[in-house]
Amino acid sequence: MPILSFSFNERVYGWKLNKVTFQDFNLLVGLSGVGKSNILRSLLIIRRAGAEPAGSIYANGCDWTVNIQIGEDLYEWSATVSVSASTAFSIPAQNGSKDDWTYDPPLFIQERLFRNGLEIVSRDESGMIRYRENALPKYRGTDSIISLFSEEETVSPLYQFLSKITFSESVNYGSAANEVFSTIELFPLPKVEEISGHFTSIEQLRELRSVPLLVKAYILQKNFPQIDRKLKEEYCEMFGTVSEIRIGTFEEMMPRAISANTSLNGYITLGIKEKGVDEWILGHLISNGMLRVLIYLFELEMLPADTVLLIDEFEDGLGVNCLSGVTDILLRHIDKQFILTSHHPYVINNIPWRYWKLVTRHGSEVTVKDATSIPALNTASSLEKFTQLLNLEEYEEAIQ
Repeated sequence: MPILSFSFNERVYGWKLNKVTFQDFNLLVGLSGVGKSNILRSLLIIRRAGAEPAGSIYANGCDWTVNIQIGEDLYEWSATVSVSASTAFSIPAQNGSKDDWTYDPPLFIQERLFRNGLEIVSRDESGMIRYRENALPKYRGTDSIISLFSEEETVSPLYQFLSKITFSESVNYGSAANEVFSTIELFPLPKVEEISGHFTSIEQLRELRSVPLLVKAYILQKNFPQIDRKLKEEYCEMFGTVSEIRIGTFEEMMPRAISANTSLNGYITLGIKEKGVDEWILGHLISNGMLRVLIYLFELEMLPADTVLLIDEFEDGLGVNCLSGVTDILLRHIDKQFILTSHHPYVINNIPWRYWKLVTRHGSEVTVKDATSIPALNTASSLEKFTQLLNLEEYEEAIQ
């Protein structure tokens, strides 16, 4: 269970998240506008603040405390970042020249990192850093202590973990899921073949970062055919009309059209073939729901263990015929942590209610309750849990 608890305060916008505890699987429920998406966004902020150079820019005017379990070790990282005006509101230099506008980036002004209750690194308001109780020279205030000490044995596991907090690719590319493949399918096969030769284990492929999902899916197809076949068979069972899935070149999968557009020669694309249809249906022509399910299947198979996957509005682009299969797939991936939001009654009813987190807001202060702590839900009633949820006073009066 990687992220154990989290609290966050965004002082610039006056948005505060009280301490929330997480399980391996977490479904954030509640009225629109209570702050469910903001919780995911704040987790992404601390990932970027901790694991990227000059990470303070992502956390302007924020402070937080996060508790994380990595193996047998418990980490606690707290941080406060100063408030800095954006470049749009910076003050020009005295001569008034547009080119001389000044910008002071936000800085980490206080940080503390503990492992198993013992302080490893700290930074005080003067900028002084202590590592294992030893005072060190001042370091760049734009970089977190996680980033600065990322190669140290005691800090490296946390640095690596933060990089595994990620939004689902189907969310990154918006609700039109076909954008995921249409925007990355112009990738030359020779380049993919060159990359694929470096992977002899599925674990190596899962750790591959910053590479288009389609490329990873091609390497899976070529280097790990048994895993690839199982994944595609599962997809074909979910969609009975689909007989085959393949990632290949345009000239292989669309020979008649490619003869009129030779600029696509040598590039890979994704295609599905339906029963009774001779031609391949290529990525940008596959229905949003069917393509998004395929994205989830590829993504979940090729994410490393201990990934924290954030999925906002899980049901977007998925019909009821898709929701059942994808929900079951998510619940099976017990080596990852999921934090997702949804309003859809099917999703909520088909995810065990013990995983629900009810989000409420009083002014700008957000509180998250475990469903198991709400007596009205903890009953043996045969009434649908979703209906019980809607009738809760906490749900009906979630925004005050």
